[in-house]
Amino acid sequence: MSTARNNQPGSPSGRPPERKSPDLARGTSADEQPRSGEGPESQSPLWRSIPVRLAAWHTLIYLTATLVVFIAGYMLLSRWVDEQESHLIQQRLHQFRLQYDRDGLRGVHEMCQQRLLRTSRTYFVRLLNDSGEQLFQRDPQDWDGFPLDSLPANPKPELRWNEVDGPDNLLLRVASQRTKDGVTLQVGKTLELRDEILGRFRTAWIGIGLFLGAVGAAGGVYATRRALAPVAQLTANAQAIMDTGDFSRRIRGARTRDELDELVGCFNGMLEKIERLIAGMRDALDNVAHDLRTPMTRLRHNALRAVEGNLDQPQCIHALGDCLEESDRVLTLLSNLMDIAEAESGALSFKRQELSLHPLGLKILDLYSDLAEEKQVALHVHLPEELRVDGEEIRLFRAIANLVDNALKYSGPGGSVRLTGSLRSGTVHIEVADQGCGIPQDELPRIWERLYRVDRSRDLKGLGLGLSLVKAIVEAHGGSVGVVSEFGKGSRFLLQFPAASRPAPKPAA
Repeated sequence: MSTARNNQPGSPSGRPPERKSPDLARGTSADEQPRSGEGPESQSPLWRSIPVRLAAWHTLIYLTATLVVFIAGYMLLSRWVDEQESHLIQQRLHQFRLQYDRDGLRGVHEMCQQRLLRTSRTYFVRLLNDSGEQLFQRDPQDWDGFPLDSLPANPKPELRWNEVDGPDNLLLRVASQRTKDGVTLQVGKTLELRDEILGRFRTAWIGIGLFLGAVGAAGGVYATRRALAPVAQLTANAQAIMDTGDFSRRIRGARTRDELDELVGCFNGMLEKIERLIAGMRDALDNVAHDLRTPMTRLRHNALRAVEGNLDQPQCIHALGDCLEESDRVLTLLSNLMDIAEAESGALSFKRQELSLHPLGLKILDLYSDLAEEKQVALHVHLPEELRVDGEEIRLFRAIANLVDNALKYSGPGGSVRLTGSLRSGTVHIEVADQGCGIPQDELPRIWERLYRVDRSRDLKGLGLGLSLVKAIVEAHGGSVGVVSEFGKGSRFLLQFPAASRPAPKPAA
């Protein structure tokens, strides 16, 4: 059998929308066009550009990470410097207390006199008696402006810490400890060095942050533009396709095997599929035009003959009958196209019920026995009672009858056509085999396409929709189709359906 098996049997009766502004969508007139400065929506602000936004996010994340590192480093450094300052104060307090315990007030005074030449403040040293009166203070002029009266005497032997705010936001940290004779020894130190270290740290990190922010922004723009280069190519090619209608264009991928490379591959695959669909649509339109031209020409010729031929009543009735036959042929073509389209889209509605295929086999045998005898072809039908499926009888009959009709049509005298069925592993298998002309191997993948017919098949009457309709009906019933053919030796069409959910009733004893 040839690809012309798509014929129907004679007896049994498939640029994204542009975003428009509300004014343009309503049909803005020439007088209502945007004024100067109100450019079209395609002229998006710079911040809407994906590279700019990605670069901004990249820079923001970069700066946020830098800020987090700065805060953590600042806190660690501040804590470490505080600990060092406190350790130095406590160490110096321990030295003065030992000196006081050994030589008293004189020893502390002598120890304070050891550093005469200095360029900065010395350690703050003071002695207080039990009543809080000052016994000694080292270099009082260094501590003018500091509220030293707020530092009380330490009534306990444990170490006590105090801080005093001085001029120019200078902080004095003081450690107090009670000696054996009840005198409070206070030793302190300003935190100038700590503030200087932390200030330099802040200044350095501000400069580093600005530098890293600039590098991050520049690197982000470069990286995103380079990474999104395939997207720009996609956009350019899509625009070129919309402008020219040339779907043969393809994008050359970077072969990086990343997500964007996969996107390029998917886009090229989509273009290839669209190109095939458009070519198929053109072929389908050519086939429809070819198949409709003949019946429409005959219909017009018969109607014109009846109108202008001055025919008698029997001749007019015959002409009207020919018109009806041709119009039925056109309606059948259109109806089958609609059925195929509905089935392929999943919108085909039919009433499912459990039915046996055995009665369908008997109907097919009765319908085609005369045609088989006329063509001198042996027709064998064997569909057992246990073959039961869930579906609609009329549509299943139509699908199977199409295959039998094609098999008879392309079988020569002395050949045979077999319609057989079997039940295997919960699946109903139906086979239509013939000894006809067969189908060329290069045509097998396309025989299920609607309106696809080989040139030699056009010598035979048909609509080119038979196999398309068979495939649509079978798949709508949850089944599948297949074909095995050898050119010049015949073909076997295979249908598979899920068996009915309930077992077949047992025959009465």
